[in-house]
Amino acid sequence: MRPLVLLHGFACEPDHFDGLISEFPERRAHAIAWRDHLDCSRPPVDAVSDLVDHLAAYLRERDLADAVMVGHSLGGELALLLAARCDLTASGVVMIDASQPLTSDRREEYVRIGRSFLDKLAVDSQEHVQADFAEWAQTRLREQCFLIDDDPALVDRIVAQVSRSPVGPNAIALVGAAQQDTGAALVRIECPILAVGSSHPFTSIGDLRAIRPDVEYRQTRRGGHFVMFFAAEELADFVGGFLNDSIVD
Repeated sequence: MRPLVLLHGFACEPDHFDGLISEFPERRAHAIAWRDHLDCSRPPVDAVSDLVDHLAAYLRERDLADAVMVGHSLGGELALLLAARCDLTASGVVMIDASQPLTSDRREEYVRIGRSFLDKLAVDSQEHVQADFAEWAQTRLREQCFLIDDDPALVDRIVAQVSRSPVGPNAIALVGAAQQDTGAALVRIECPILAVGSSHPFTSIGDLRAIRPDVEYRQTRRGGHFVMFFAAEELADFVGGFLNDSIVD
C-alpha cells in the first residue's frame, strides 16, 4: 500500500497527525518535522525552495517517493510542491484546510506577518520577539483559527504549542512559502488531489477548481482550522474514502 507522508502546518508539530495516522495502521506513515530541514541563513524564498529540494531527497532516501502527500495549512502547500516534482512519483495529495491557491490579499497578509517578526529579530533579542510571537498566538491565532465550540482545552494546548515554536524559522517559512508558485504546481500535478476544508474554511474551492476542476473537495460540519483535533472522525472518513477510491496501491 502507498505510504503516507504528513507535513504539519505553520508553527505546528508532527504530533498533530497522531490521531489521523492511528486510523490507517495498515499504511506506513511518516510525519516530518520539516522545520528541522529549513536553512535559516538563506533568504525566505530560497530557504523554502531549498527545503522542498531537501525534503524530496529525504523522501527518496527513505523509499517514500510514491507516498500520498498529506499537509495541513502551510504543510498543504509543501505537499503540493513535492507532488509536482518530476523526481518524485507522488500517488496523491491531501490538503487539510490549506490556503491554496493563495489570493493576492492572503499572500500579502502572510508576507506581512512573517516580515514583521523577521524585522523585529533584526533589531531585538530572540527572547523579546518570541514573547511577541506568543502574544500573537494568544490573540490573532485564537481569533482566526478557532471556533466558539472548539474544545477549549485543545485550543489552549495548540495555542501554547504554537507560542513556544521558534519564531525565526516559522517567519522565514511563512514569507518564503507565500511567494512560491503553487498555481503552477497544481497544473503540473498528475495524481489525484483531495482538499478538506474546515467548517469555516481557509480553502477556496472556487479558486482551486478554477485551476484543477478534477479536485475532490470535502468540508467538515464542525471544527475550526485544526480539523485533525476538532473534526477527527470526519477527516478520517474523508481521507479513508480518498485512499480507497482514488489511490492506486
